[in-house]
Amino acid sequence: MEQNPRLPLCTVEHYFEQQWPDINSQTGVTRWMGEGMDYGMAIDSLVARQRESGVGEAY
Repeated sequence: MEQNPRLPLCTVEHYFEQQWPDINSQTGVTRWMGEGMDYGMAIDSLVARQRESGVGEAY
């Protein structure tokens, strides 16, 4: 397989570091500490997003 002349020759790690410098070994680490879900805040957020989108009718 030939190297694409439009792409620089580099390692996969180097390519990802250039494209997404903020992604690291801590990116996917959960920060959940076992606290309960705030359902009221979740529903308020969904209703606000629906209103902003202009799709459907928020109840």
